[in-house]
Amino acid sequence: MKTAPSIPGRLVLIVGPSGAGKDTLIDLARRELVDNPRIRFVQRTITRPASVGEDHNPMDVASFEQAIGQGAFALHWEAHGLQYGLPIVIDQWLAAGDVVVANGSRAMLHEARYRYPQLTIVNITAPVDILARRLVERGRESIGSVCQRLTRAETHLVDGADVVHIDNSDLPEIAAGKLTALLATEPNHSSQQMEQAMPSTFDLDIDLNRDGRQNGYLRVKASSEHSPFGSIMVPISSIRRGSGPCVVVMGGCHGDEYEGQIIARLLLASLDPAKVTGQIIILPAANPAAVRAGRRFSPADNGNLNTAFPGKADGTATQRIAHFIESVLLPRSNLVVDIHSGGLPVEYCTSAMMSGAVSGARREKLISLAKAFGLPVAFFVDEEDATPSSVLGACDRVGVLNISAEIGGGGPVRQADLEQGFHGVLRMLQQAGVLSAVANCEQPMIEVALLRRLPVSATVFAPEAGLFEPKVDLARVVKAGQLAGYIHDVDIPWKPPMPVHFREGGIVLCRRLAVRAEMGDGLFKLGVPIPS
Repeated sequence: MKTAPSIPGRLVLIVGPSGAGKDTLIDLARRELVDNPRIRFVQRTITRPASVGEDHNPMDVASFEQAIGQGAFALHWEAHGLQYGLPIVIDQWLAAGDVVVANGSRAMLHEARYRYPQLTIVNITAPVDILARRLVERGRESIGSVCQRLTRAETHLVDGADVVHIDNSDLPEIAAGKLTALLATEPNHSSQQMEQAMPSTFDLDIDLNRDGRQNGYLRVKASSEHSPFGSIMVPISSIRRGSGPCVVVMGGCHGDEYEGQIIARLLLASLDPAKVTGQIIILPAANPAAVRAGRRFSPADNGNLNTAFPGKADGTATQRIAHFIESVLLPRSNLVVDIHSGGLPVEYCTSAMMSGAVSGARREKLISLAKAFGLPVAFFVDEEDATPSSVLGACDRVGVLNISAEIGGGGPVRQADLEQGFHGVLRMLQQAGVLSAVANCEQPMIEVALLRRLPVSATVFAPEAGLFEPKVDLARVVKAGQLAGYIHDVDIPWKPPMPVHFREGGIVLCRRLAVRAEMGDGLFKLGVPIPS
């Protein structure tokens, strides 16, 4: 088989062990991308009769051999006693610059890599016990055949710079969302390709593909006045055992938000690798310069990590950290837990925050995770407030579920908040399937209030500079037009204070703690109940 000439399109081969759910994910992605004419989904030819749940062109062995002789297949191979082929028309689609998606096989990757240098391999994975259950439920093979397939699943590993791994041990809509995001983004780069491209910008001294517990640093180039060729060291830990979901836990996105930084460290001290199935990656100080300074923004570049995504490989230090998170960590993840607080100037109701852009099964999964988290409030961000440059926006873009936490604020941390957040994260890790049961981590007997945070148009702002006197506390129910507080003039103390009112009714989610306020400073944000 000769190597194809350089072509503008890209072939995407979906591979993985039997029972991983490749056909299901391909079908879900096809439905989502039906209006994109540049993404082509290929129907395979197989020497097997047509069956429910598998889209293929059935052909007998003699006809298949004849088709090979006529050059009808761009790629063909044998697996499980059957013959498979991809039609030669895919070369025309690739030459036209299209993305061509096909259900492939680990048995044909060597030939595919030789023929199509512009190749992305998507390896769908799931733990062996889930594969076994799915194969038995499928009822297409004997128990002996199922055992043989499971043995091959454990011995045939797929790896390389052109491979993207997607775990499908949870709802298929979650894995399909990641596949859809990957296909819809050009060019398609695997996480390993991004890792190989890292050295010019940053250097990671742990191997994310290795089992066990590893602690190390991401070294990010950051030239400064006192260190022209210096670096910012981002601490990162990986706890991995076998295949399974991957969860990223982040603290220290903002340096003046301490709850997440401490909770991440509590996790590092308590997690037992023997109880992990899959991988947990922890960033306890996601923006280290901001953490060391105790500031919201990094003093290295005045960068706000939560508005720096997707980042830049050759940007500022904060942009480079964002680039690493979005291009290397998120594509390998199923869930991101990003722990915040109100920082020094703001206090939040203890709450979980979720993207308002998700729907269907993904939305239900988020609600399930938020209930496992067990914080009193869980709110969806209004779509009007969607911020593509945030961690939440990056997760939506890549197709990863995200639960952010807002726990307290004002500077000091409270033991009750830390315990509530720590045990809540442990429960979410269990709910996500990456951690087995942990002692003293029972679900709290509370009903989580589901809210929608009202958009910026409903935010109460300071109409002028002065001293802010609040008239409403956190978690209070307010009405439209109700008095929110006063702004007192600093220089003219006998001047009547300026009253500030709520534009809309709702529940107070957060309030400004700092007394000094400038014109335009946010004073209150509200949420409204939604059906559970």
